[in-house]
Formats: sequence, C-alpha cells, structure tokens
Amino acid sequence: MNDRVFLLKKFPLKERDQVAVVLGEASGKITLLGKNSVQSKRFGNAFQPFQLFSVDLPEKTIRLQDYGESALHLVLGAQVERTFPTISRSLVKMATGSVLNETVLRAVPEQRESSELFKLYANAITAVDETDERACLQTLIAFLLKLTQWLGVQPTMTACGSCGVPVSELPSRGLGAYADYKVAQWKCSSCFSAQPFAGGEPIDVDLIFDFCLGLAHPIRRLEFKSEPAAQIRGLQFLETHYQFHVQGFDREPIRSLGFFRECYSL
Repeated sequence: MNDRVFLLKKFPLKERDQVAVVLGEASGKITLLGKNSVQSKRFGNAFQPFQLFSVDLPEKTIRLQDYGESALHLVLGAQVERTFPTISRSLVKMATGSVLNETVLRAVPEQRESSELFKLYANAITAVDETDERACLQTLIAFLLKLTQWLGVQPTMTACGSCGVPVSELPSRGLGAYADYKVAQWKCSSCFSAQPFAGGEPIDVDLIFDFCLGLAHPIRRLEFKSEPAAQIRGLQFLETHYQFHVQGFDREPIRSLGFFRECYSL
C-alpha cells in the first residue's frame, strides 16, 4: 500500500537505518523502519520534518525488542512530494511545528486511521508555511482546539458552564469569564463571584469568541479578534486542558510550548 505521510519524530538505528514515527493519510500514526535510509538515493531527503513524502508500506510488520510492542513497517524507499520551505527558515515556525508534532505523538493512538486528522495536520502545516510568523499563534490555538474535537474531549466554549448564559451576552471586551480547567468549561463573572473555585483564571471574552471560531471554521480561513497577549493566555488554558483531559499527557506539560513562547516573544 502506498501512503502519504508526515514525519513526526525519527532516531537512528545502528549505522545506516532510521526509525521514524509518521502520520499517514491512510494508515494513521505508525512507525517505520527505513533500511539503509542514511545517505541513500532511495530515500533522498524524505525523512525530514515538515515535508510530505510517500512510502510503500508492506502488508506485514516486524517487531524489534528495543521498541517494545510497536509494530514497525519496513520501507525500502521514500519520495518527497511537497516541501514547506519557509518553516526551516524561521524559529517561530519551527517551534510551532514542534508543538504540532509533540501533541500528535502524545495524544493520538498508534494505527488509528483517520483522513480527517491527516487533513487537519496538513492544513496546519500549510498555514504555518504560507502566513507570517505572527499568525502562527492563532494557527497553533486552532490546531490544538480541533485536535481536542477529534479526540472527543473538546472544551465547552459557547456558554457559561453554570448558568448557561451564552458567550454572545457577555461584555464584548475584557476579562468577563473564568476558566474552569477541571471540567473543561468557563464560568461567567457572576457565577464565579457567587461560587468561586480553586484555580479559576480570568479569560478574555474575545478569546472565547475566537475559540468558538477555531472549533467551527477551517484553520486557513481564521482571523482572530483577540489580542496576542490574550492568545498567549489561551495557550495556557489549552495546555492545562490537555493535561487534565487528554490521555497520554498525565498532568505533564506540552514541553515544546516553552520553546514556542520564547521564540514568539523575541
């Protein structure tokens, strides 16, 4: 079977082989064993991050003792189909791509086939490549939101989790709500004042609107209204949401987000 894939992670095996975790259009997240792939004409530069390449996948898989229960697909060649050249020339864009890769690696089960997930990742990488660095923040937020949607653990953003007041009835500007990470909701200021909860962080109303847009619209057609400072706080909301609600995170942070924040603030 021929499949188009994106590289998520790779590491060497012996002198000339490489193990690569990829996201495939037809096969989902799988692990490849590239035989003699180091400096090989049959692979070229295919085993590189932030580019699309095709591989022929055999029907049978192999298992190596050093890699536990993971089934490895032995591939003897690969061909680059598309590159995303601006990413490798920008620290901000590389940092954005690193967050995309880490979240897919940690959140997505092996061999769960989904063309929708592949399309989501491809659209995010394309948006990072085609837009300027400042737009990477909203692309990243939209991707993290849509991935929770795909995983079935999306936060409730359209209305207060206590009284049900819709976001459209909140003040149009400012910190008019509070994030409740443990139940993946926000509470309006009236409900928070009446019944405060531990860890309640203020969240911008414009950001809640942007979150709703991010869940409902394609990544490459988004234009957020909130300020960048509010969007940075939104990243913290999403990171905590992943820690509490996404299997594979176990209350651990998204490590690559620290590098993204440093690069984005330069």
